[in-house]
Amino acid sequence: MPEFSDPELQSRLMELKALFQEIVGFWPDHKEGYQLGLMTRKNTPIDKVRLILKDIRKQVDKLPEGQKLVREKYVIPDTNIIKPPEKKIIAIGDSHAQWGFGRLEDYYIVVHLGPRTAYNIQNHDDQVRQELSKHPSDSPTIFCLGEVDCRGHISNHVSTERTIEHVVDEVTDRYTGYIKELAKTRTNNTYIMNVEPAGDIDDGKCGDLPLKWDYLNKIVLYFNKSLSESCARKEIRFLDIYDMMLEPNGTGRRRNEWKLGTRSGYDSLHLNNNVGMAVYGKYFRWTK
Repeated sequence: MPEFSDPELQSRLMELKALFQEIVGFWPDHKEGYQLGLMTRKNTPIDKVRLILKDIRKQVDKLPEGQKLVREKYVIPDTNIIKPPEKKIIAIGDSHAQWGFGRLEDYYIVVHLGPRTAYNIQNHDDQVRQELSKHPSDSPTIFCLGEVDCRGHISNHVSTERTIEHVVDEVTDRYTGYIKELAKTRTNNTYIMNVEPAGDIDDGKCGDLPLKWDYLNKIVLYFNKSLSESCARKEIRFLDIYDMMLEPNGTGRRRNEWKLGTRSGYDSLHLNNNVGMAVYGKYFRWTK
């Protein structure tokens, strides 16, 4: 959405934005924000604005329920709209922290630990503490780990005696136990984020690993459930934007526009920094 240096235009734009939220029920997307800017410049009569906004609401009502839910609740505001935090948020973890929170320097400090697992993060305590010591202890700190466990390790420990649930519960208990202790040195301003949806491995592999998408998806779904419950037991704040990451068609696949772009198309494993803005919007500066 545009912003105007002219106070009168900016005031009118804010009035139209409030009217949009009143009639349509959610934050305008980029196209709708541009439309509000044009109506502001043209000084469109308020009665005509109301008719336009009611028509937008009608179009939303025609969407499938899943898509409608995403549209109503989770439209990601443009990064230029939301005021950055007074104190930057630390996003620390594997490559999903690096890409999901990267290039948002006004909002986040990204600490990439390498391909660490949630299970073994406590074995890298020196690295974690050394990195965090570079920043104020009261900075909000988000841990982003677990995808590597789901994709590359958990299935290797499943057997007739140990189910997926047994293995995952052991991982999440160990992970949250470590974060709970670490949080005592961070003024308890510490969060754990959900693992993102299973990557695109339709050929039956994930890199060199023989892992089918349905099986990986099953692991990820249970991992997030177990992680959420473990966080609740240990009183750690759990950041859950999993549903926001999904295509609204019910397939359980990750949203195309959130995939990390590459020269040859899309990265099959990583999501882009829509992740960081969604987390910031939902948990730190959500406008509704």
